[in-house]
Amino acid sequence: EYLILPLRCPEQEQGLWGGEGVIKGYRESNPKLKKKILPRLWIPKLWTPTIKSVLLYSEILDIYMNISVTDRVQRLIDQHFGLDLYLLETPDVDIDSRLGIDLKRQLLLALASKNYYHNDSIRQEYIANKYSRFVIPLEEAEWYGLDLNTACRKLQDIEDNKEPIPLKKLFSEELISEIKKGVTSEVVPLEEAEEEEEGLTYEKHKWIGWRI
Repeated sequence: EYLILPLRCPEQEQGLWGGEGVIKGYRESNPKLKKKILPRLWIPKLWTPTIKSVLLYSEILDIYMNISVTDRVQRLIDQHFGLDLYLLETPDVDIDSRLGIDLKRQLLLALASKNYYHNDSIRQEYIANKYSRFVIPLEEAEWYGLDLNTACRKLQDIEDNKEPIPLKKLFSEELISEIKKGVTSEVVPLEEAEEEEEGLTYEKHKWIGWRI
């Protein structure tokens, strides 16, 4: 038996299909004459899942979203008692959607920073207690679910915005710390250091004759 792998399409990234996709295959054609001697023709066909637009509500983000989902995903959302629990409890491999991963990242960011229901303290406490097991550090939530290109651009922006520390400041701080500890490294003049290096290189490359 061979697994039937679905084809990936751009519409799949813009909805919640739950791993379902387009299946490519062939169907048997109906012959014009019902005779056994005539060959049957096989016509290529694409089977697509049943997609429907559904209005979904996010309890953490407090927004309504019109998302295209399959019947299976809609049943899974009902089994998890809401969109938020479905996204948080389902692994990314099973979500299999760019939209789903981005929504999950927004949920984790909101939980990590407690950015929800600032005007309603009772509702805020209820959300914090209900989703406390999904809270992760904010630094980890910022990098969660990013694709390779987005993560590289984010890292490049962080490195570009970081101010370089002058070596003079680093060396002066290191020297001050050594003086406070009472341990200072021996300062060797530049000329003596160069002479020592020349002597070492001479001894290293000195020819000692042929060995018999």
